[in-house]
Amino acid sequence: GNAADFTWTFTTRGYVLPFRDLPVLDCSGQTYKYLGADFDTMFFRAEAPGHYITYGFLAPKTGPYEIRVAHTVSASYGRWQFRLDGQPLGTPVDGYNAATLPVGGNPLLGTVALRAGQHRLEVRVVGKHEDSTGYFCGLVSLTLKPVTKAPRGD
Repeated sequence: GNAADFTWTFTTRGYVLPFRDLPVLDCSGQTYKYLGADFDTMFFRAEAPGHYITYGFLAPKTGPYEIRVAHTVSASYGRWQFRLDGQPLGTPVDGYNAATLPVGGNPLLGTVALRAGQHRLEVRVVGKHEDSTGYFCGLVSLTLKPVTKAPRGD
């Protein structure tokens, strides 16, 4: 799919885009698939540190955004580092949880100035929690929240 095929949904949280609608631009070779029903998750069957998957997305307009990624947590999920256009974004995110939860986390990865148009979001496995049985990854949605300048008190 072309990254231009999708439409952002604007909510009070910002522009929300399900990972199921994003094109996969690159992958280290493992299986990825959509888990529908209650999960609404793009599942990536990573098997070791270094495995990665890269999604494409279009920023709706130029400006600063808070970037969040909603993700699934489970007992077989790893720890991942996000990279935006090749630059690390935030700190590694741990997908481990004893119970599977469709949106177990929605961390703020950082505030970044984006140009309108095409961008790349890479998810790379960097390890796992000591109790996790695997390195899997499950992503639900990407949120870009426009940062409005705070009024200056002179």
